[in-house]
Amino acid sequence: MPPENSQQAEMRSPTRAVDEMDDSVDLVVEDAPLPREDPINESSLIRMFGIQQQQLKMTIQEELDKRLPHPATGAPTEKSHMLFGLLNQVMGRGNGNQNPQEAIEELLHQTRQLQQENQSLRGEVSATRQQNQKLTTDITTSRRDLSQERAKNQELTDRMTSLRQMLVPPPEDQISDTEIIQRFTALRSLIFRLVRSTWDRKLKDDVGERDVSEGQCTFFGTITNKNANWKTLYNRLRYFVFYKLSDLVLGRRLYGLGKSCKGLDKELEAMEFYMWDKIPEAERRGLIMDWRLATMKVTGDFRDDQHSLARAAYRHIWDFLSILETNSPDAEQKGKQMLEQICNDAVDLAMLMRRAKDGIYVDNMGTAIGRPISEWETFVEEEASEASDSSYDKPQTIAYVLTGALVKHPKENPREKKVLEKAQVAVYQ
Repeated sequence: MPPENSQQAEMRSPTRAVDEMDDSVDLVVEDAPLPREDPINESSLIRMFGIQQQQLKMTIQEELDKRLPHPATGAPTEKSHMLFGLLNQVMGRGNGNQNPQEAIEELLHQTRQLQQENQSLRGEVSATRQQNQKLTTDITTSRRDLSQERAKNQELTDRMTSLRQMLVPPPEDQISDTEIIQRFTALRSLIFRLVRSTWDRKLKDDVGERDVSEGQCTFFGTITNKNANWKTLYNRLRYFVFYKLSDLVLGRRLYGLGKSCKGLDKELEAMEFYMWDKIPEAERRGLIMDWRLATMKVTGDFRDDQHSLARAAYRHIWDFLSILETNSPDAEQKGKQMLEQICNDAVDLAMLMRRAKDGIYVDNMGTAIGRPISEWETFVEEEASEASDSSYDKPQTIAYVLTGALVKHPKENPREKKVLEKAQVAVYQ
């Protein structure tokens, strides 16, 4: 074969296989025959190389599609942008003299870098998942602890509520001012009926000096003489009955306990008086109110339903007034029954005031005696008047108190003083 023919045949022979991309895949470029009639020159070589580059690009693209498929959405990723950029450089957009094998090696190098980065990201994702799992576990534990603490708090709240209900009566059991006022005014009216219908204005005939105590002599000496009138006697008797009820029942800090608990009753009363003396004035009323309510609550089962305190008051008052002549035997019997009822009602009223949430008590207004009534109009009202036996007694001054005042200190403001019922007083003419 002539030399030039052999040269042409050599040019027409198939190109050699491209070097391997890796250990498992070979990329082969098919024959690209040139037209026999075209002369071999620079432009034909460039065209041949372009055809080879295009075929190589298609082959690499197919191989990359197998190894690195795009996501289902078809959205380009950071890796795909990098690979297509490398392909563009290999296929002629970069250095025109770049060896295809070098381009493939560079592409594989970039792929390995991407795989390493992907592995690093997978490690970070795994660490993040572990951290998230730990946080989830911590949150679950915290919620469980919170639930347990809430349960404990609810248990403590229930116990505190139970204790409060044991110590302090609930609002629906509180005593209203109206009920106390009604019982107080009813007691005053009953005392009025007692003294008007029971006794005469003279002593009994069989009463001698030895039968009269010093107290009786002092009290009755001025109201049973020949110059005394019924009005003076009856007013003085009202004063005496109410004063003794206040002293023995209404003004006491007793709890009405039975005989077996009389010692405890006196100890509680002494404790309340002690607190009254020792606690500062700004705080004592509120503190004593709370203490009184709690103590009344816990001693309720020991209270004496037989009114032993009332019987003691009854005996004291009746014995003191027994030297007076009664209007009749029938009046005497009815008077005893009426006085017994008065003493029982006084005990009930005292227990009612002790159970009230506010500080309610009877004030005998002893400091007002001998003072002008105009100075005490907020607390007293004139019920009777009588002539003075002394030049020292000025007109319109308070001679004595027939019935004391009903006073209230609200629990919300213990230092405030309200008068529920004014005291009834006798005034000098």
